[in-house]
Amino acid sequence: MQWLGLILVVAALGGILLGMVTMGAHEFLYALQRFREGWSPPPAH
Repeated sequence: MQWLGLILVVAALGGILLGMVTMGAHEFLYALQRFREGWSPPPAH
């Protein structure tokens, strides 16, 4: 059934969105950007 797969995808996206809201969209986007750059060490400040 195609609808079952669609429901699972929507549920997964909902969980990701919930996690984003929980930890903060800004922190999530910053972590995602660092992940794309290859986990470079954070700047010392």
